[in-house]
Amino acid sequence: MAYAVMEVTAAIRLSAQVLLLLLIAMEAVNTAIEEIIDRISPEVSDTGKHAKDLGSPSSA
Repeated sequence: MAYAVMEVTAAIRLSAQVLLLLLIAMEAVNTAIEEIIDRISPEVSDTGKHAKDLGSPSSA
C-alpha cells in the first residue's frame, strides 16, 4: 500500500480510513434521500430537483 512506502503513522492511516468510511456513509444517505424523493414525487418536480442538487457533491 502507498502508506507503507510513505511511512505514514498509524494515527494518519486510521484518520484516512475513518474519513473514507464517513464519505461512503454520506453517499449512502444522499442516495437514500434521492430514492425517497423519487418515490414520493415520481413526476418532475423543481423542489425534488433542488433537494437532489443540494445533496450532490458537485453543489459544494
